[in-house]
Amino acid sequence: MTELHSKIGKLLQMERVRQEIELADLATNLKITESNLQAVEDGDATRLPSELYFKLFAKSYAEELGIDYEATVEAIQQDLEDLPMDEQPSSVKGSDPSPAAPAGDKSLASSDSTASDKNGNQFKKLGYILGAVIVIFILVVVANELFFDDTGTESEVDSLPGANSEIEPAATKANDDTVGYNWDVPDYSAPQPMTLVLMARTESWASVTSDGDTAIYRTLTPGRRYEVTAKYRLRVSIGVPSAVATELNGQQVNLRNPESGRIAGIEIDQVNLQKFLDRPLTASRSGTPQLQSTPQSSPPESPNSGAVDSAGSEPEVTAPSQAETGTSSDSGGGRL
Repeated sequence: MTELHSKIGKLLQMERVRQEIELADLATNLKITESNLQAVEDGDATRLPSELYFKLFAKSYAEELGIDYEATVEAIQQDLEDLPMDEQPSSVKGSDPSPAAPAGDKSLASSDSTASDKNGNQFKKLGYILGAVIVIFILVVVANELFFDDTGTESEVDSLPGANSEIEPAATKANDDTVGYNWDVPDYSAPQPMTLVLMARTESWASVTSDGDTAIYRTLTPGRRYEVTAKYRLRVSIGVPSAVATELNGQQVNLRNPESGRIAGIEIDQVNLQKFLDRPLTASRSGTPQLQSTPQSSPPESPNSGAVDSAGSEPEVTAPSQAETGTSSDSGGGRL
């Protein structure tokens, strides 16, 4: 039984008693026999199959009590190393010199152990010093390699024939190119978002994507306003273009394809936005769609003409043009 085992066992026993835990209960929790745990508390590794079993059982014992086993062992070993050699107990049971041994043998054994400890410490210090020297040497070599590689590259470039003569004209040319450059470049400003408004006169299917996200994919409800905002790109498709009015950034626009007259997959972005805003509106697509009465021959006017019809609604009629007004007055004069 070594002093280390004895101190570990006493410490574990004291902590178990302090926590008021019975050895039998601890044996049940750890699934270790009570006799083996008692051997650990006694610090007697000879009662176990090997010293490895003592270490494993003691570690499980300590963890069950909430003790850091490794830190505890290191602390005990440090305490034992700090003790004077004459106060340290024997590490092997029964190794104490017999009473009949001469005093000279005791002093010889003590001096031998002291010398061996000193030699061990010296070898340890030499190992640390040698390791530090090797690390410093490696760092110096690496630093020299990096430094000499950089300087060597520069010297090789400088030593090349015609190197300076080629670099100087290039620099002069760069200066000449920048002389006439207009440096008054306006500051960058983020593009304004694009706003598309759809208003349907009659039902029409429409699809609008805003910056890749689907904003509208449905049949438009007549009279309802649909507004979509995008930062960079709009893609518009309208089933019946003549039934839907389109506005872009508050301005009525014509989105029809000039060749097919359809609005299918029309892409609007910050680059071609102005092109759509500048495109002229045709008569059939200008203005907000309004319900207009179909021209037809009407019976002679009656006193109640223009009144609300039987359905209770007044038909919406657009104002006639000057040409139509003149024609109407002429025909009226003929009738009169």
